[in-house]
Amino acid sequence: MRIISAMILTLLVTLFISDTASADLDVDELGWVVVCEVLDSEADAEVLAEELNSLFGQYTGYLWIPDWASLSGYRGWLVYLGPFETSDFASQVACFILWKYPDTYAIQVSGRNGRNTVPPTPVDFSDFTGLTPPLSSFQLRGEMPSDWEIDWVSQEVHWREESRQVTKTLLRLPGWSVEDWIDDYIGSVEYRAIRESLEDPEGDFEKVSQFIRESAEHLGISVFESPGEYILIHKIPSWGIQEDIDFWVALTGDTLEYGYRVRFSYGDMPSEWPFIPEEAHASAIPVLIHSYDEALDFLIEKLSEDSVYRSSFPERLSFSPEYIGDIPEDVYRDYYDIAIREVHRPGGPGDPNTAPIVDRFRIYDRGEIIWFKPVIGMFVPYEEILDR
Repeated sequence: MRIISAMILTLLVTLFISDTASADLDVDELGWVVVCEVLDSEADAEVLAEELNSLFGQYTGYLWIPDWASLSGYRGWLVYLGPFETSDFASQVACFILWKYPDTYAIQVSGRNGRNTVPPTPVDFSDFTGLTPPLSSFQLRGEMPSDWEIDWVSQEVHWREESRQVTKTLLRLPGWSVEDWIDDYIGSVEYRAIRESLEDPEGDFEKVSQFIRESAEHLGISVFESPGEYILIHKIPSWGIQEDIDFWVALTGDTLEYGYRVRFSYGDMPSEWPFIPEEAHASAIPVLIHSYDEALDFLIEKLSEDSVYRSSFPERLSFSPEYIGDIPEDVYRDYYDIAIREVHRPGGPGDPNTAPIVDRFRIYDRGEIIWFKPVIGMFVPYEEILDR
């Protein structure tokens, strides 16, 4: 997913800026740009623009702020990415450099008075990955900066009678340590980026959390969090997209861990989890549920608390682990699928030879529950069962 996101960014930036460059812009209208940094020295601005050029290609530049009436008038040099023809696209591109410039925003540059700015605005789940740095040189437009280091470790992992090549990528760049586990068949599965040596880790964590909360609400993406510890957004599988994806930020001491996990939830792909080494499964998100029995107790308590079923719940119901799809039972999971069935006793209502399914739930080991909505045949946020 991160590979796709980086490639999309490069492609979109190329297309949109190329279109802008070919447009007949007024000499007093540069357009929308993404602010990277403001510097007092032109020489420093030129050096930074060249550095950004190595990451994003030739579509970077710098300007003298007093030359443009729409800017602040500060006597300094603005280094930017762009220009873009629309504020919407500029604000989306701004998301992809948040890892490097957390205070970035889009601004309209023109000879007319009036300051127009737009904050980074995700339009898709993948835009959130801009909070973490890109992985490797083949994802970038130019050469990898000289102060970045990258190691590749490939190994053959065996499970049952199958084997698969798995690659671990370790990227080091100023202030960051990035680790990625890649199944060579399906791509990135486990990813973590550690942002190091923060001056105000609690403040940075709350700033990022607020950005995620507001953006996820706008996009209708589920948020699961423990305030002051971690925040996680969850993209539940939808029609045609079988990926079940988490993206999280966790505060651990003076560092922030950014991570994401990809699951193929309906068994469309061959079994992936066994091929990802156990060490890749760890994260800063605490595990609250360690077994099926704990997951069942957690689910029953939640359903009782919310009065989802009749007052006699859980009487005349049975519970069993029933995973959706064809993924084998012994595949690594960080969740439990539980089916609730009716129990028909002899002499009572219903055929005693049948036990129809009432509902299905997925309980993640972090303590999140989602519901399999039978009408549409997909998982949805738990809250939707309260409205049926």
